[in-house]
Amino acid sequence: MAHSLLYKKSCVSFGILLFLVQIACFGDTGTSDAEIERRLNQLKLQYETVSDVHLKSKYSKSVFNPQNSNDINSKQMFYEYWANSNTGQFRGHTTVLASEDFAGYNVEFADNGEIWQYYQKDTSTFSYGEKRFKQNPDALENPLFSPISFLGKSDDSCPAYVLSFKDVQDEANWQKMISQAKRIEKTDQKQGQLVIELPGSVLIGKKFVYHIYFSEFPDYLPEKIAWVSDGDIFKLIEIQYQKIESVSEQIYWPQKVHVLGIPSPDVITEKLDIEVEEFEIDKELPLNIFDIDFSSAEVVWNNDLEMFIRQKGGFAPSKYLKAEDICNDKNSPSSSQEIANNKNYSDTPVEEKQPLQVVNEDATRIVTQKSNFPIAYFYVIAMVLLLSMIIVFCIYIVKRKNEHV
Repeated sequence: MAHSLLYKKSCVSFGILLFLVQIACFGDTGTSDAEIERRLNQLKLQYETVSDVHLKSKYSKSVFNPQNSNDINSKQMFYEYWANSNTGQFRGHTTVLASEDFAGYNVEFADNGEIWQYYQKDTSTFSYGEKRFKQNPDALENPLFSPISFLGKSDDSCPAYVLSFKDVQDEANWQKMISQAKRIEKTDQKQGQLVIELPGSVLIGKKFVYHIYFSEFPDYLPEKIAWVSDGDIFKLIEIQYQKIESVSEQIYWPQKVHVLGIPSPDVITEKLDIEVEEFEIDKELPLNIFDIDFSSAEVVWNNDLEMFIRQKGGFAPSKYLKAEDICNDKNSPSSSQEIANNKNYSDTPVEEKQPLQVVNEDATRIVTQKSNFPIAYFYVIAMVLLLSMIIVFCIYIVKRKNEHV
């Protein structure tokens, strides 16, 4: 009898510990139901089934005058994107006609896994570094990630965030979304349509939540995502899908995406229509596609050290760079050797590289750039150790009881 009671207490302790581990790692378990979990996991799985991605899109961007809806500034733009889901590397290139009216959209940006690169063609300025930049390098909505816009961290505290496959690989973030999702009823939903609400953040000063409308057969994917603040939609994405042949199956990816900016009810100030003209998955990408050639840039900026490397008048002193960036030509952008060989370059020894100390993107604490070990893992390790000690103690007690019997 005593043995049975001790066993039950041990099981209860084990259950409590597992619950604490889940709370420590993923937060509250929320009120998610089976269908919500299935739909979100299906969406996650779709992004996990691809490796290399390449797409070309055509954009039509219209900016409206809030006082006069007939006053429209429209531009045609083009967007090309490459990515490897396994490594998280990506590169994007946007161009716009008549760029003198829409300056800032002729850009290239890339992450080769070690160096973040941003090339502003209109000003002939190339920036790079291990940390990202304050300006938003993803000038246009990327249709590839429109269905998972809710995974992004782009808000007033981090306006430069660019959604990538790294977000898809963040298992803790997915589990948090699944646990916090709740089914809601909307007057504009179709009969039997699943609509869920997910927590958001603060954007343009508005605290918001996401409302996600899922389509039915055959794709069962998000067809509409709304940013909702105090019951009003201030941003809306609508998605139409196309069937794409992959290596193993047929899957659906965005073909047309419509983005509306609605700062106040019934007032549209911005409209973006996207049409994907070419979509390739699991095809080998060109060599060195994730390194931008900046040999023609008139200005080069090192974002880690916040110093100009190249200006229109020539090159800055050698201390601007880290040793392996130039002296050894490692972990560097594609034209680092071209800088090192310039006659104005001085190859004075540079101090050995230390882990880069930068301010985290939420500007609340100092972190080490090379330290990416999630804090939740420490909770798991601590809980596992505690659980092991309790199990050993229980076994010891049971043995002692049996000996007395």
